[in-house]
Amino acid sequence: MYEKVVRVPHSGWDLTFLFHELQDAAGEASALYHASSDDLAKFGLMWVVVRYEVLFERPVLTGEDLFIQTWAMPFRHKMSQRNYRITDQEGALVLTAAGIWTIVDRESRKMVDPADYPLQIPGEVTDYAIGRPANPEKVNTVHQMEYPVQPSDLDTNVHMNNARYFKLAESCIEKPIPGERYRLVRAAYLNEAKLGDRIELSWGTEGNVSYFSGRVNRLACFEISIRYESDSKGNRVDF
Repeated sequence: MYEKVVRVPHSGWDLTFLFHELQDAAGEASALYHASSDDLAKFGLMWVVVRYEVLFERPVLTGEDLFIQTWAMPFRHKMSQRNYRITDQEGALVLTAAGIWTIVDRESRKMVDPADYPLQIPGEVTDYAIGRPANPEKVNTVHQMEYPVQPSDLDTNVHMNNARYFKLAESCIEKPIPGERYRLVRAAYLNEAKLGDRIELSWGTEGNVSYFSGRVNRLACFEISIRYESDSKGNRVDF
């Protein structure tokens, strides 16, 4: 299990920042067994995440130091679940997360079996049970717009970085009320968006769930759902 310390900036910790930190932790952990993005690139391969789920136990506070623990489970059907636990300085759980990752050929964009390459990617089983990420929660969408993918959106795989979708979503969906907390966030990445692609965006909010999706050339590209904390009647509440 790999662990790193992150200080929450005083400007706050939005979902974009969170998913960048999860990606960085995954990259640093993979580099320890020579399976970083740079290592895979030597074989014409790349890491791709296809699904994420984050369950918040309490809000993240500005300025606090948090501990990110991450470990990858053994590959199965060409996919591996990478798990995360974030705790505070007292060891109290802040959130758990899981992402489904696969290795893809850079040219064909098809999944490969890491066992077919000289890669040593260990899988780890721990006492912490984290469920497999589920599909995003869908609600009716009532807003639409187009977004052209910018150079600043791209990652080393030359497609839109997974965390950038959250930046886009949070710029469009209904803003949380002051003090409101995230409870459950899910994302599914279905097809890549490249420089110059125009993403057809749709979003809407029903009760305490916001849903955001995009299509590129009529193909589903991604889906994101954000569930906020609610009371017994389903109304949004603060913490």
